[in-house]
Amino acid sequence: MTIAEFTSQFEELLMLGKGQLTPDFVLKDSMNWDSMAIIETISLIDDHLDIEISTERLIGCKTFGDILNLLRDKLN
Repeated sequence: MTIAEFTSQFEELLMLGKGQLTPDFVLKDSMNWDSMAIIETISLIDDHLDIEISTERLIGCKTFGDILNLLRDKLN
């Protein structure tokens, strides 16, 4: 899975329209960013990118860009 594919899947998870998700997108601004979305995001990352992210690390992300940076750090 590429970052673009992850972005598309994450948009679906948050029920956003295609292209609405930018690195500056503030996660708490989405009504759908809740504990279930966090668990689903961890599962998505683990299943498709084979990266383990702790709940605490993901909760610490304030923007979608923070998540992308976390993924890039883990991939490198």
